[in-house]
Amino acid sequence: MKHILFTSAFAFASWFTLAQPENYLHNEVIVRLNPQLLNTDIINDEDITVSSIDNLLNDVGHNYLVDLPEKPFNIAELIGRKIFPHLGISDSISIGRQGQEVPVPPFWATFKIAVPDGLRVSQFCRDLEDLYPIVLYAHPNFIVKTTSATNDPEYPDQIALHPDNGQIDHIKMDSAWNIETGKPWIKVGVFDTGIDSTHEDIELLTGWNYYYTGAFQWGSCAQNDHGHRVAGIIGAKRNNELGVAGIAGGNGLDSTGASTGVSLLDFKRYVDPNGVSSIEEVAAGIIDASRWIGTYFDWSALAGTWYYIEHSPGYGIHIGNHSYAYTIQGDKNEEIPGSGSGGPGYYDGCNLCRESFLFSLHNGVINVVGRGNRPDVASFSTNHEGPYFLYPARYDDSWVVSVSSSGTDGNRLIGSYNGTDDYFGYYGGDVDLVAPGSQDIIRTTYSQQSPNSTEDYGAFNGTSAAAPHVSGVAALLLSYYNKNCYSNVNLDPADVEYILQESADWTEENNVDGNYSPASGHGRLNAYQALKMIELPKYQIVHPDTLPVGELLIEQDTINVRLASPLSTNPGGPYGDQFPLQPNTDYKVIRYKYQLEYDFSQYMQPSTTLLDTWVRHSQTNSLRKHIDTTWISNPYYSLIIDTIGVEPMCKIDSILGDTSIFLSGYFYHFINEYLLPLDFYQTPSSISSDPIDFWYPLNPDSTQAKMAFSIYIHDDSLTSQYDFPCYADNPLIDSLASLHKIEGELTFEIFPNPGSHQLSIRIPENSQGNILLHDVSGRLLHQLNASHNTLYFIDTRHLNSGIYFVTYLSEGKKSSKKWIKQ
Repeated sequence: MKHILFTSAFAFASWFTLAQPENYLHNEVIVRLNPQLLNTDIINDEDITVSSIDNLLNDVGHNYLVDLPEKPFNIAELIGRKIFPHLGISDSISIGRQGQEVPVPPFWATFKIAVPDGLRVSQFCRDLEDLYPIVLYAHPNFIVKTTSATNDPEYPDQIALHPDNGQIDHIKMDSAWNIETGKPWIKVGVFDTGIDSTHEDIELLTGWNYYYTGAFQWGSCAQNDHGHRVAGIIGAKRNNELGVAGIAGGNGLDSTGASTGVSLLDFKRYVDPNGVSSIEEVAAGIIDASRWIGTYFDWSALAGTWYYIEHSPGYGIHIGNHSYAYTIQGDKNEEIPGSGSGGPGYYDGCNLCRESFLFSLHNGVINVVGRGNRPDVASFSTNHEGPYFLYPARYDDSWVVSVSSSGTDGNRLIGSYNGTDDYFGYYGGDVDLVAPGSQDIIRTTYSQQSPNSTEDYGAFNGTSAAAPHVSGVAALLLSYYNKNCYSNVNLDPADVEYILQESADWTEENNVDGNYSPASGHGRLNAYQALKMIELPKYQIVHPDTLPVGELLIEQDTINVRLASPLSTNPGGPYGDQFPLQPNTDYKVIRYKYQLEYDFSQYMQPSTTLLDTWVRHSQTNSLRKHIDTTWISNPYYSLIIDTIGVEPMCKIDSILGDTSIFLSGYFYHFINEYLLPLDFYQTPSSISSDPIDFWYPLNPDSTQAKMAFSIYIHDDSLTSQYDFPCYADNPLIDSLASLHKIEGELTFEIFPNPGSHQLSIRIPENSQGNILLHDVSGRLLHQLNASHNTLYFIDTRHLNSGIYFVTYLSEGKKSSKKWIKQ
C-alpha cells in the first residue's frame, strides 16, 4: 500500500487563525512518539515535514495499532508536523562549547498535532498518553511569557531600545514587544543606498534599482551601506540568536518555519563617491512603491518615458523610510531668475518630488523622513532651526512624519552636549517628534560589501538613524491594528502621526505641560504607549465612510492668484499628465468655501467616549484657503501673491453632540488669465478675452466633495473591532510581473516554465550551493543541496497552481526566479 505523505494545507489552517489564549494554544499539542516505532526513511527525509501518524509508523508500530484502546479519534489519521525537520536518526552527538561530546535525545520524534474538533487540550493529551507505546508523552504547546527581551547578542548595546542604568533615552521596546513584534504582510520600503541581502540578520522581500543603467543591482550596497544600517534598525531579524534586534523584526520563526517580522523592500538609488544621488531615482521609487499590486491605471501610455515604468511593478508598501534630504536652493554661482536675491536664491520647488510624495499620500503610505543634520561647529546657544528649503522634511505636515534626533539624555541631540556626536539635529519646520540619533545608544547592521564598513554590526547616528526608529514603530502599529488586505479599517497616515505625537514622552523642551516645541516636536518616541493607545477592542480609530448628510456653500469670493506648477485634471492617474492651465501665470479665480456635515452616531453607543477627531488628508479632496493678491507696507509697499498649492486640506469647524461633525474646505474655479504678471500695473486689457472654465481640484456641484476624518473612541464594553470589508488583497509581490532578481555572476535555469509535475533546475558546472523553493508568502517548501551535478529536479505534483520562487544560493550570492505551476 502506498501512503500519501503530504496533506492539504487546509488541515493546518485553523492553527494560525484562532485567538490565542494566555497560557497555551488551544488548537495544537506537542507529542513525542516512540522513536523505535517510526519509519526512519520519513524521519531522515528533510523534504517531508508533514505526515499522517499512519505513514510515520514502521511495521512494528502498525502492529501496535490493533491493540490500542478506543478513543474519540483515530490516531492513525492524525496529522503530525515535524518540529525538528532537519534532524535525523544519525544526529546523535553534539559538541559542547568546551569541546565535550553531548548525546542528542531523539528530538526528531517530536511533532505538533492539531486538537480534533470538540476536544479540550487536557482531554486530548490524556487520551494520547493512553496510547503507549506509540505515544511517549503529550502536553500543551505552552506560550512562553517573557518581558520580550531578545536573544540577539548585540541587543544589550541597543540602548536606544531598552533601559540601561536608569537612562531615559530609550523608546520602551521591551514593553512594546509584549504587544506586537511585526507581521510579514506589512511592507516597509527603504529609499536609500541599498540593502545587503546576504547579511545574516536581514531578510529582503524584493526591491528595485533606480539607477537606469542597471549596473548597481538592488539587494546590495557596494557603494555605501547607509541604507543597510537604516534597514537594520527597522527590521533586522529578532530573536534569531544573531546580531541585533530590529524594532519590527518579529519574534523568531513561526510554526511553518518562516521568518516573522515586517517585510523589507529595497528601493535603491545610485550613490557616487560623494554620497550624491539624483532625485529622479528617489521619486521613481516612491511612485512604484506606493502603487498597489495590480492595475489601477494604464501606465503603458507612458512606456519609454522612464526606464522604471517599463521594468517594474507596483509594490503596495505601507511605510516608506526616507533618511535623506535635498534642497531647492540654487548653486552658489547661480542666480535664479525671479528670486530677487541677487545671489543663489531658491527654486519654487521640485514638482516631481512633490508629485511623488502627494501620490504616495493618496495611496495611504506613511512616509517617515529625517529632519536633517548640521555639524556641531557652533555653540549650544546657536539657532539650530533647519533651513526651509530642506526637503522632504519640509513638505506639508500632513504628508510626512518629520523626525529629529534625541541624545543620551532623551532630549534633542545637540552634539557633544548630550552625546559624543559631532552634529545636532535640526528643529522647526513642523518637526513631529524626536527619536534616538546618537551613536552612543544605537547599534545596527553593517555590510562588508561597502568600502566604509569592515564589520557586520556597529553604531549609527543622525536623523538618518532617528527616522527608522519611527518607521519601525509605525510598522508595529500597522501590524497590530490593520487587516491583511486593503480596508478602511487600516490606519491612515494621519492616524499614525496622531498616535506617535500623543504617545511621545515629553522632553525638557516640551516643558512640564507637554506643549509642542519647535525643537523636539511633541516629544520623544515611545513605542509602548503608542501601541497602548490602540489597545483593541476598547480603543479604536474609526473611519466613518458614509456620504455627508449636509452640504452648504458658506463663502464665495473672486481672487487673483498665481499658478507656479502644473495642475492635473486626472488625479486618478499619473499626476501632471494633462495641463489645461499655463504654469507660471496669474489667474482670476472664484474661491468657494463649502461645509460638509457627517453623521457618525452609529459608532457612538451610550457607553462610548469620543476622545478626539482629526482630518485625514489622504482621502480629502478640498484645498486650503488661498488669499487674494494684496499690497502691504512692511515698511515698503510689497505685493503679496498667493500661489495655488496642491495639498489636500480641510478643517474641523465643530462637533455636535458627539454624533455629527462639520468640516470645511475650499474649491477653485479658474475663469480668466492675466496677460501680464500681477506685479505689473494692471488694466482691463490685462485680462484675456478668452474665458476659462477650469475647476481645481473638482467642481463640488458635479462631483461629490469629500472631507475625510477619523474618530478616536474608548468603550470598555466593546467586544470586537469595528469592521469594514476588504476592497483589495494585499499580496506580498506582484504575481503578474517578472520577479526582480539580484543579478551578478550567479546564474541558473529553470524549466519548464510554466510547469506541472516536475521542476528542473540547471546550475553552472563546478558550482555548489543550495536550491530553495518558496511560495508567494515566503514559506520554504523545498530545499536541495547542489554539489555534484548540474541538473536537479523537484517533484511538484502536490503543489497547488500558482506562483512560486526558486532561489539559488552559492558562495554568498543569491539569484531568484519566478516559476508558475499550472
